[in-house]
Amino acid sequence: MLNVLHRYSSFRSGMSFIDMAYLQDAYLIDVREADEVAQGSIPSAVSVPLSVLPNSLTMKPDEFFLKFGFLKPKRDQEAVFYCRSGKRSATACDIAFKNGFTKYVRWRHLVEHAS
Repeated sequence: MLNVLHRYSSFRSGMSFIDMAYLQDAYLIDVREADEVAQGSIPSAVSVPLSVLPNSLTMKPDEFFLKFGFLKPKRDQEAVFYCRSGKRSATACDIAFKNGFTKYVRWRHLVEHAS
């Protein structure tokens, strides 16, 4: 079972950044764009749009935190990428691989398509 923290829960409960780092086993990362995320997302997910993912994974941890509001995933930390149909999550996995990440998976799609 993935232990995914909601992006702001650590501040509400008074946890330190160090506590946060130890408790986060994995990230559920929504790679849809902001306008899509605004329509709804999985409550425990964090958002890093695919359009900014390549540059984001090369940021220093403090820069990443300031931009997104959560700790930058470590290269050996589990990450589950998702989007609406699965195409962008597949691309996100390729980007993660190219940036040295070793534990990532793609959630195929957020919604079922009608036949």
